[in-house]
Amino acid sequence: MSPKKKEEIIEKLSKQAEEYIKIIHKEYGEYIPEYIDEELSNIKDLKEHITIKDTGTISCLCGHELISKNEYQSKIYMPLLADKILKIVKYLPIFKDEEHKVYDENNVVINDNTFVDYVKHLAKKKATAEEFYEENLLHEVMHFCGSYGGQALEEGLTEYHTRKIAQKYNLKTTGCGYPKEVKIAHELEQIFGEKTMNIYAFCPPKGLMYIESNYGREAYEFLRNLTIKMDQEFRNKYYGGTEQYGRLTAPFKKIKNYNELDYSDIYDMINEYKEKMNKEVQIEKNETKKKKKEIKRIKEVHKINTTESINENKKIR
Repeated sequence: MSPKKKEEIIEKLSKQAEEYIKIIHKEYGEYIPEYIDEELSNIKDLKEHITIKDTGTISCLCGHELISKNEYQSKIYMPLLADKILKIVKYLPIFKDEEHKVYDENNVVINDNTFVDYVKHLAKKKATAEEFYEENLLHEVMHFCGSYGGQALEEGLTEYHTRKIAQKYNLKTTGCGYPKEVKIAHELEQIFGEKTMNIYAFCPPKGLMYIESNYGREAYEFLRNLTIKMDQEFRNKYYGGTEQYGRLTAPFKKIKNYNELDYSDIYDMINEYKEKMNKEVQIEKNETKKKKKEIKRIKEVHKINTTESINENKKIR
């Protein structure tokens, strides 16, 4: 890729990122940490925060770059390797599936897509590196705006929020990132609510504190243990092998490693917790019914006693 082409792509990506930041701020501004919010407001030129370089991986990244002594700058890294790989992948016959479609406006958030589907999608389009960067940009801008990453649930929540915004505002995204983690993020949102998981996405420690305050210590321990167990699986089988995704075979290695992820224990934990919560809710409902019956009985007794008292007074008169 020529220096001029890089410049052109970065210019385009920076304009898209500017719009994305506005949208993310509109949707999740109250959850963005203050120091991140301050950094975002002080950015003069987003082009300085996006780079295309050989990162040693096929993955897009968001991190920090040392720009002077003890001074770091938030940066979105787009992998130069994608340019080489896409020139090869689009000619592989196995991926020429003319009827393949990644998602539509109705199933962009929750679907059964995998990384294989995304590679098929890129091949079918004969996608360029620029298109690859554009489809992955929104997820990275979510990180840029403070959404946590690097751990299983954090990546799942970031992608989950990415897809929600993409659906609402008709934005480009892959619709295939972290599919297993997205479904778990969705499950947890069904349990703890949207606000809770929004807080967790932008600050996991704060999210855990919020859960303890609003749902109790048991809920805190449940989510804490779930994230630890989930991340062990994630790092051991997939994320810990990031350096292996730097060769031309990177997409296939990445697919193989990701397919080995097994979160069945996590779903067992979720189902056990839901079952326990349902029992407690049922017990509470039963207790409420008992109290209502008792109150009704007391009222009826009081009514009978009052009636008898009135009748007695009439006799006396």
